[in-house]
Amino acid sequence: MSKNFFFLGFLKIRQNLAPVSGSETLIWEGFPPLNVFPAHSPESSTVGSGAVDSPRLGRYLAPLDLLYLPTRFDVGFSMLMLRRSVDLEWAPRVTRSLHDLLVDHAHLERKAATTAIQLEKYRELFPKVHTLNRIAMEELQHFELVLGLLEQRGWAFGQPQRSEWITGMMRGIRQGRRESAIDHLVVCALIEGRSCEKFQILAAHLADTEPDLSHFYRSLVESEGNHYASYLIMAREIDLEETEARLDWFLDRDSDLMADRHDLCILH
Repeated sequence: MSKNFFFLGFLKIRQNLAPVSGSETLIWEGFPPLNVFPAHSPESSTVGSGAVDSPRLGRYLAPLDLLYLPTRFDVGFSMLMLRRSVDLEWAPRVTRSLHDLLVDHAHLERKAATTAIQLEKYRELFPKVHTLNRIAMEELQHFELVLGLLEQRGWAFGQPQRSEWITGMMRGIRQGRRESAIDHLVVCALIEGRSCEKFQILAAHLADTEPDLSHFYRSLVESEGNHYASYLIMAREIDLEETEARLDWFLDRDSDLMADRHDLCILH
């Protein structure tokens, strides 16, 4: 059995997430439960122990009190198969401006949602359109959550900043419909994997100074890990051997790009 399958199987082990009383719970394979409230109000939404006072967060796709249940979901570096870890100064460097970091995070969630929709153009992924829609909806939820955090702090949403790492990864995607579909899925998986790694680092770094923000990043880890696994599974269902070869190639590319450090307050 390929060592890469270990992580995919690991993510199928559900954490102790319980549905909120009085809700209807929808559970999709490979995704955390989403509770659908027909009349969810922002007053009942929480981030850690602090309320999010934002009209954006009311009557949305899923209740925040489920997304923010106090759960610990640790995904080890080896499980993500990454070949170069984040440098030790990364967290202090990117948290110099939490405003810039949250704006960048918001744009990343927005782009993740649109990317999931764009993947539906590939014929090989027509059977996965519902799965991709669910990923897109969850990314949009996260986008709304980050916008709520910005509003809570009185900070404006702003322009995105270019990530050389993401640009470099995307440039590795080959031409050709089938080849492009596999490569695009692998790149999406590794972006989710790096986010999974970095959210855990941020949660630990901010635990004492920004406990609510620390809890926010901790709460996203499972979702990022599930997206990572879902994208790799979809790629492997197209062609297992080709996906393994391209994953190996992109892991090397990721390692090379991670060696180039920057001083921007952005996630990637």
